[in-house]
Amino acid sequence: MKGIMIYSDEIDKKTVKPVLKRIHNLGFTDVFYVTKNIDGKVYYSSKIAETRENTLKLLCDAAKKYNIGVYAWFCTFTEGYEGNLFGNGTSKFFIDNPELSAKDVNLNDTIEKPVRSDQGSENYLCPANPRVFQYELSLMEEIANNYDIKGIHLDFMRFPLPGNYCYCDYCVMKFEEKYGVSIFSDDAGQYLPEWRKNVISNFVNKIYKNSKFKSNVQLSALVWKYDDCLEKTQDWKNWNVDFVTPMFYNKGYLKGVKWVYNEIKHNKNSSKNTKIIAAIGGSFSNFFTKEEWNKLEKTVKKANLEGFIIGHYGLFNVLDTLEKDTILTSLKKRAKWTSHKAIIKLYPLLKKTFSLNK
Repeated sequence: MKGIMIYSDEIDKKTVKPVLKRIHNLGFTDVFYVTKNIDGKVYYSSKIAETRENTLKLLCDAAKKYNIGVYAWFCTFTEGYEGNLFGNGTSKFFIDNPELSAKDVNLNDTIEKPVRSDQGSENYLCPANPRVFQYELSLMEEIANNYDIKGIHLDFMRFPLPGNYCYCDYCVMKFEEKYGVSIFSDDAGQYLPEWRKNVISNFVNKIYKNSKFKSNVQLSALVWKYDDCLEKTQDWKNWNVDFVTPMFYNKGYLKGVKWVYNEIKHNKNSSKNTKIIAAIGGSFSNFFTKEEWNKLEKTVKKANLEGFIIGHYGLFNVLDTLEKDTILTSLKKRAKWTSHKAIIKLYPLLKKTFSLNK
């Protein structure tokens, strides 16, 4: 697999065909399109959730010409967002069902106190509540059974981060039933990591077991790498999925390709029989050169993985760089706060800072 992530607003009726042609010409085999957004809105024709536009159909139709597989990227549990990314707002489902919000230890829900991240704030559903499961599953089934997709790709498959969640009425009741102590007690601390890990694992495994997907539709998930994932309640080696894509976003960690290779090997050794497809790129992907992308691809092959996907941030910057190696163009687009001359002067420092040649 050679995949690439596409954000919801990066394609439309006019651009989808030329974008797919560019992706095909660069040798990509699959696209991962954000179909359920972080704000809970969807980009397909839904009878359940609020539809922004039916871009998924346009993408699936265009992908057939090039024999490109389409995965529907699915932001699970997040039903509202305000910040620097696309898709600001709150879903109708979340507004109509505020009791399903996750709550922190002080009983603040994510309406009164949204989950803060470096990119904005999120409204977040409780991962343990069975009503949440039924809602999210119904959307996945609606996508899987009405569109020519290769799979559903889960994102945000975890409790809210950062923070200490969830203390809603349902979690309070179920935690005490299972462990015999109050979730607010001092004794609860020894059980909380296991509780959260099991809630997420059960959610994923129930999808795999109970979903009414078409038989050829895969289930996969974007995850944190081991051992980070255990701190984030993602025990993905025990998930029933077709594959996972751990985030080996080396430039976010200011690391080189050797680090990527070592992390892949460690994750393979920790994964039991779970198939791993590497997620490469990340928040500094705009600073990669064509040579650096090629080195990452070779590193994935050297580690004997079956493929990789490129995600997050900037489809067109990635395509431009792979086609023309226009790193200065990408820098100019990214750094709107300064002049082009200043960027050109900064280029040697940025190149050294974000270099993969280590």
